[in-house]
Amino acid sequence: MSKPPYRVPLMSEIEAIPHNGFNVVSTFSGCGGSCLGYRIAGFKVLWANEVFPISQQSYKTNHSSSILDLRDIRNVAVEDILQATGLEQGELDLFDGSPPCTEFSTAGKREKAWGKTKEHSGITQRVDDLFFEYVRLLDGLQPKTFVAENVSGLVKGTAKGYFKIILQALKDCGYRVEAQLLDASWLGVPQARQRVIFVGVRNDLNKSPVFPKPLPYQYTLHDAIRVNNERFRIDEDTRLSPFYVKIWHECQATSNKQHPKYFNYRTPFLGKPSPTITTHEATWLHPDKPRNFAIDELKRICAFPDDFILVGSYAEQAGRLGNSVPPVMMYHIASAIGYRDWE
Repeated sequence: MSKPPYRVPLMSEIEAIPHNGFNVVSTFSGCGGSCLGYRIAGFKVLWANEVFPISQQSYKTNHSSSILDLRDIRNVAVEDILQATGLEQGELDLFDGSPPCTEFSTAGKREKAWGKTKEHSGITQRVDDLFFEYVRLLDGLQPKTFVAENVSGLVKGTAKGYFKIILQALKDCGYRVEAQLLDASWLGVPQARQRVIFVGVRNDLNKSPVFPKPLPYQYTLHDAIRVNNERFRIDEDTRLSPFYVKIWHECQATSNKQHPKYFNYRTPFLGKPSPTITTHEATWLHPDKPRNFAIDELKRICAFPDDFILVGSYAEQAGRLGNSVPPVMMYHIASAIGYRDWE
């Protein structure tokens, strides 16, 4: 199979995609990466929840047709969602969620941070228990199926214990559940981003969870930001501090473009998918110029539409993209679920 040109539909094109008849409720929705993936697949997002103000602003700007609940998920009752959507228990097609996952990330402090509160985007809270808030709502809503996402670190090292507890809690809600480690670079995204994806199907439907098959090709950074020699808007926000200019040159001088001392710092290869974009500025370094990626370049790398609107400073916008599930990745996950075989 030949590789088609890399392109993410524009927001106006996504709005015109026919509804496939199935509905989604989303939690921990961020700026709306997962929700956008569902929309590309034809699903309708009825209701979403996001507590961080900067993410709320971006979500509302791009997802005006969805109800956005602004409360802490701990204060959301099952009845609130059912009342807002007009659904009865068991009628929802898909329940989505990406509980905050920094405490499980291999790039973070992992178990040293478990059980502790921390400040993030202006809110101080404990986050390693939020997956169980997702489980609480799943148990009450009893949707036909669910999709939950988390970092690859959840299945590595000490965190495997959390993974087993979460998996059993999801099954105990009355679902057949499977989890797979998926890489976005094999699902149409020019970024090597591994994520644990849980898919569950309610027991009474007598069907097994389904996952997307990897595509026979990968998109590279060149495909995303260089293929047409496009000019992206570059402003002062992409300028590196003297420290990062030095880091950039030292990365470029190595054969693998990874810093010889600070291993989290690297510059990407144009001929490969980008390394994982995170909320940390070390992941925003440009492949062949001593600057950060422009926001328009990061949107391409994270598989967002060119006209997707982000609010806030450069760091806030880049952070929202680094925190998001790439929409095209979620499009493939949603498309694979195949509701029409369940009716």
